[in-house]
Amino acid sequence: MTKEQAFKIGLPKWPQCVIFGNPVTKEQALEIIRRTDNFFNGYFGNNHEFDNSTAQICRLPQMRNYEKKDRVLDWESYSKASDEFKEKWKNIETNYIFNDWISCCWVGGPHGWCHPDGVIAFQNNIGKWPDVEDVYEDLEILAKEFPFLNLTCTLMNDEEFDATESLVSFEVKNGEVNVIDTIPIDELQFDRERKFTFRPGHENYFDLETIKKWADEVYKED
Repeated sequence: MTKEQAFKIGLPKWPQCVIFGNPVTKEQALEIIRRTDNFFNGYFGNNHEFDNSTAQICRLPQMRNYEKKDRVLDWESYSKASDEFKEKWKNIETNYIFNDWISCCWVGGPHGWCHPDGVIAFQNNIGKWPDVEDVYEDLEILAKEFPFLNLTCTLMNDEEFDATESLVSFEVKNGEVNVIDTIPIDELQFDRERKFTFRPGHENYFDLETIKKWADEVYKED
């Protein structure tokens, strides 16, 4: 299958995405999560005290701090501060392939394709209504930023637990993304037994001490 043929494949509303790859070191994993976690793109959970503390520690601009007296957003100042943060933090923003460990309100708790212990594994839905090209472009960004990644990504014909067929597979290796022969569903790795350290209802994988270590490293020269 060529890349052009892959881009013409239609995906369901919430396609399951199955990612598995070679594990990375714990240090690499924490760097990946710090730079790719959805929290730093403005997606907070329900633990507002933790979220506010984390944003403050990381110097992450929040809209409410850029409102004028009439509650009108000073968009120019906010946008400038956000751009400066992203440059300093080396923040990476993707549309569908991201991590969600810092503050996640999903019923399953904190999760992502790169685990804090270095395991590369994901088998949940992405969405909503993604195009194959969108996912490819996300993988291109990640491959460029983390050329040590070696993984496959397969998109399915339905949601998790309902999917019956693989539609398209990619390989990320040596800083590049390639369309590969679609991996059949019965050849995919599904790690149903993997035990995570979060508990039901717990939204935050990391503690504030870890967040502060990240910030101290990023801003050590300031």
